[in-house]
Order: sequence, then structure tokens, then C-alpha cells
Amino acid sequence: MLLDFPLPEGCSLRTTDVHEEDQIITVGISSRCHTSACPDCGTPSGRVHSSYERHPADLPVSGHSVRLRVTARRFFCDHDICARTTFAERMPGFLQPYARRTDRLGQQQLWVGFVVGGKAGSRLLALLAMRVSGDTLLRMIRRAPEPYVPTPRILGIDDWAKRKGRDYGTILVDLEARQPVDMLPEATSEAVATWLREHPGVEIVSRDRGPEFIKGVQEGAPDAIPVADRWHLMKNLREAIERWLDGKRACLKAAAGAIEDADPKTETAEPGPDIPKTRGVMTPGHERRLARYDAVMSLYGEGLSQVQIARRLSLSRKTVRRYICSDGCPLPTRRTPRPGQLDPYKPYIRERWSSGCLHAITILREIRAMGYRGGYSILTAWMTSNLRHSSTRSGAAPKRRLPWSPRRAAWLLMRDEADLSDDDSQ
Repeated sequence: MLLDFPLPEGCSLRTTDVHEEDQIITVGISSRCHTSACPDCGTPSGRVHSSYERHPADLPVSGHSVRLRVTARRFFCDHDICARTTFAERMPGFLQPYARRTDRLGQQQLWVGFVVGGKAGSRLLALLAMRVSGDTLLRMIRRAPEPYVPTPRILGIDDWAKRKGRDYGTILVDLEARQPVDMLPEATSEAVATWLREHPGVEIVSRDRGPEFIKGVQEGAPDAIPVADRWHLMKNLREAIERWLDGKRACLKAAAGAIEDADPKTETAEPGPDIPKTRGVMTPGHERRLARYDAVMSLYGEGLSQVQIARRLSLSRKTVRRYICSDGCPLPTRRTPRPGQLDPYKPYIRERWSSGCLHAITILREIRAMGYRGGYSILTAWMTSNLRHSSTRSGAAPKRRLPWSPRRAAWLLMRDEADLSDDDSQ
């Protein structure tokens, strides 16, 4: 059975013998052809000079490593003008000159290296009886030819962080095939324009509204249709709503159910873009922010790129980009509280509390059976602040609720109604 050792079709090889020792199978291989062509001039020759053995590794069999004993011959080249006197016979498609592994074994190892990397791939291949070091896997990955990727018809452009806040590159994606096309080391208009000139045929370009990418598309592919992608449009819309809501503090208090009246100062006329809308005087924090904004716009007016401005002022590229894209000095953002583990079970807890179940440990057992994975302290803290204090005598003042922040209100307006919790929907 072992003599029927599988060999690739069309390689003109045959199995001569098979031996097994110490879980290593040694297979003898020789060529069926009586002649071989010179690799330089291509002249066939049948005059044998000598023979020698090669011992490359091959694919394992039933968990046993396979070592080949290939008998290779050297031939004389009888062509008068050829510089070679002798040459070794070639085995194309099966074994390359000087190779220590067959082509099919190298392809399997390369696939594992691409998937899991060098060190992890070395450990995995050792279990599969295809031992190779992690460094060798990395060399194979670096030497592997890059696959040919045709120029996409619809191209997506965005930046990616090599070092967040300091160094950025550009990623190009084929939006129809949904796979990356190329990665550029810089996020500049020159890099994008150069790539588009070298790859003509792009019909539609989807990008954010940053000036660098807009300029790069205009210079590199003037005939392409530029579009702003949906994610950035929704992000810009949310930011615009948040800036507008920042001057509507009284409305946000009313929407959140606050008891006391709104501050009359917040209902005055809208202040200018460089003055905080929630106060009558400029705070020290806003003075520093305004100074940074003026410095960014001054350097941008001189023609510096966003990356250069970020490096010179020691700011993140995201901050520089936000300053450039805004109409005035942007106001500070406020964090929106993230949904907690208890949020899906709050309606059920309120229902059990209203029905007379006042024991937190009993409610904890019930919601854990429903899928709750949080702790007991989270439940008791929320019940104490939201349920026990609300159970006051008749005529007592209701609990004061904090007003929404503009960021949270904008998030609620942009959110799909089906994804909102009961509290947010009300």
C-alpha cells in the first residue's frame, strides 16, 4: 500500500521504495524520463554525468512525518554556445532547486503561517507533523508573492492609525468585493492622488469629509464620482444635532423630567461660535481650547497637512480634523453613559417591586434565571436609588432627575426606535 505513494500528476516521477522508522516514513523517488532540458538554453540531453541524492520533507501521512530520498541526475549540456557544462535535472511543480521541502508542503505551511502567524503556526504545524520554525514561517510569508487585485469600480478610502494620535496611513477597500485593496503609509492627498493615477478605472469613491481625501480624489481621479459614506454622514449629523442642542438646556431639562424651572440665562439669544453657549463668560478651559483652535486654523491656512499640524502642536489627528471641519471652536464633548448589565431587566424589577416583592435576593434569583450575569451589589444599589427612595408618602416631592446632556439627547434622536429601552422611549 505504501508503494502507491501519491505523486502529483505530470511530474514524471515514480516511487522506488518505502521505509518506516521512528515514526518517520522515508520514500525513495526517481525520475521516469531518460532526458532532461538544460535550464539555460533549453536543449534536451540524455548523457548522464552523475547522480546524487536529495532529502526534502513532504506532506505527512497518518500523522507520520515523510522524508523523501530523491535520486537526482546531472546531465551534460552538448550545446556548443551554452555556458553550462553540466546541469541537474529539474522537477517543476514538485521540487524546486536547492529546496528542503516540496512545493505542496511549503504551500500548506505558508497557509498556516498566514492564518495564525509565525510562533503560533510553528506550534500548530508541530502537532500536524510538519515541523518548521517560526522564523522560517515569517520568511516564507515575506517571500510570498502578493496576490493580484484588480482595480475596483467602487473604492472606499479611510485612514487607519499606526500610532493613534501621531501616525496615520490610508486603507483602500473594494466596496463591491468587501475586501482591502491596498494600504498606504501616509494619510495625505498626495499619496491618495498618486495611487489613483497608477490605478485608473475607479468610477465611484466613498470617503469621509476630510479635506485631505477630498483633494486627493479630485487630483487623482477627477472623473470619479465622490460620495460621502453613510457612517460619516450619520456621525456629522449627530455632531450637528449635538451642537444645536447645546444651546437648548431648558428643553433638555424638560425632556428629562426635571422639576425645577430652567435657568433663564439659557433661554437668551444664541451666543457666537467662539463663546460657550451655556455661560455668559468665557471659562479658562474654553480659553485654552480657543487658543488651540486658532493655532490649528492658522497653520492650516499656511498649507500644512493635518498630520504636520498634529505633530507641531502635540495634538491628536482626530482633534485637528474636528477643528478644521467645524464652523467654529467646538465645545467640549460629554460622555454618554453606556447601557449596563441591569438595563434589560429594569422593567421586570419595577413590576416585581410594584407587586410587593421587596427582597433583592429573590429578584436576583429570578433575573439570573432570565440571563442576568451581574452582581448583587449592582442590583441593590439601583433598587436603593430608584425604587426605595421613590416609595415615599403621599404628598412628598418626587425624585429630581438630572437633565440630559446634548450628547445623550443627540444619541437618542439618532438611535433606531426599536433599539431604545423603555425609559429612553418614554
